[in-house]
Amino acid sequence: MDKILVDSADHLYYLHKNKKLFLLLHLDCGFPFTSQARRKFIQDYLNRKGIVIRDFNENLPEIDWLHFRKRNKELSIRLAENTKRCKTALSEEHVNNFFDEFDATVKDVPSTNIVNYDGTNLPDDPGKEKIRRTMDTPKGSVSAMFAAVADGTLLPQYVVYKATNLYPEWIEGRPPGCQYNRSKSKWFDAVIFEDWFFKIILPYFKNKPGPKLLVII
Repeated sequence: MDKILVDSADHLYYLHKNKKLFLLLHLDCGFPFTSQARRKFIQDYLNRKGIVIRDFNENLPEIDWLHFRKRNKELSIRLAENTKRCKTALSEEHVNNFFDEFDATVKDVPSTNIVNYDGTNLPDDPGKEKIRRTMDTPKGSVSAMFAAVADGTLLPQYVVYKATNLYPEWIEGRPPGCQYNRSKSKWFDAVIFEDWFFKIILPYFKNKPGPKLLVII
């Protein structure tokens, strides 16, 4: 693919309307888009399109570039909010349609090539007997991503601490193949998700023949 060279980021208008709507759709669905994740999204888009912005280091926008939010008021940093009932409501028709589509999708995919993954939050305060919502709590927690193959194989876990640095004693005695990371929020942002994909999923799929399916259910 021939590369398109752009001298100044001020002339970056390659994020067309449909791409902006894609960003807004993620925001509306409640997906957290941090500043770092937004910058990585732009970098990945430019690389895929073969566009090189001379003002960007390896096509990664600087923090100052994110000031474009001032002229795009509909974009904002995602804050915590309760899930709306309309987004969680599922009818019998929706459920049946999902399984019809899923059956058609996995029809020609061997069970060894179907991986289901999901993340969860593990608090370090196990003493609570009742479920409740707590705001501004000082209690800590970690996030973990689990992945299982349709044939019953469990892939190594991926753990994220809420910290600036990752210390060796935190990973002593870890399960075989388990990977660790850290972030300011301890959530799986786009950067950490990409790291999980390249360290856990890609090595597993690498030598598997045939189509592959990575799904969260």
